[in-house]
Amino acid sequence: MMKTKTPDNDHNLFRSLKALGLGVLYLLYLSISTVLGLVLFLFQELFHDPCWYRRADRCHRISPTASTMIIDGVWALFAYLSADYLRCVFWMKTQWPETVEGYGSTIMIHAKMLPLVVVLWPIILYCLGWYQRRWRTLVWKILRTVAALLILALSMAGASLLISRELYPRAQIGFMVLMLPLLTTLIRGGRDIVVHLRNRHAPQMTTEW
Repeated sequence: MMKTKTPDNDHNLFRSLKALGLGVLYLLYLSISTVLGLVLFLFQELFHDPCWYRRADRCHRISPTASTMIIDGVWALFAYLSADYLRCVFWMKTQWPETVEGYGSTIMIHAKMLPLVVVLWPIILYCLGWYQRRWRTLVWKILRTVAALLILALSMAGASLLISRELYPRAQIGFMVLMLPLLTTLIRGGRDIVVHLRNRHAPQMTTEW
């Protein structure tokens, strides 16, 4: 007895091919990202300028404290929530938090990813030398920021396969990579302006001889 093709069989075949294609694209993405990360690392190690750490007039100094790492983790939390809001409202044109038909709210999916992001981001910055006492130039900051964001994006992409391969929105990773440095720059810039204005208007101490 011959088996006839049914719409369900065609649909399952299409889903299998789609999953295979997405898997191949994802592996290609990971390969390209890894190669770019290695190239960036090798470029910095082989062609770094030894004067980067001596030009105090062009650099800023950061004190390595536990509170700084905690604050960076909090900023990562706000960046993730902001990225999710922008993705839902402006990208997906849907309500926030997002609700998937047949599944419901995706709050629990993001709740599983958030602890990883909050803990991993300060660790990445620590491993890349952001909390060390050293002078750093704008070039140093740009290279280390790109490397940190690349590592974070790859980590989130890998974790999303374990959390929910079908439902976790991959666009969230892109929005997170955009929002995290933007939010960090705005907050730190505002803090630096406030500190500068406070020091400028603070009464100067004079010494009488």
